[in-house]
Amino acid sequence: MAKRSLRAELQGISKSNNFAGPAVNVIYRNRNLFDGGETLNLTGKFAYEFQVGRGGVQGLNSVELGLKADLIYPRVIFFYSDQGTF
Repeated sequence: MAKRSLRAELQGISKSNNFAGPAVNVIYRNRNLFDGGETLNLTGKFAYEFQVGRGGVQGLNSVELGLKADLIYPRVIFFYSDQGTF
């Protein structure tokens, strides 16, 4: 399995408020970031939606831009004891 990867996703969006359009996600993944099994995921998103169909005001649109970062540690960091002490 590759340590680093880059993936692109193309999505079609359809909502109940008559908005529809395309979206693109770009995901960068780095496994074993600090040589302890950690995984870093960076996700960028771009979406464009426009109003389709009858009813409501015509010509409305929206743009969504997003950036998300996840750092996953595969070890237990906090310990729990039912005795009330650690």
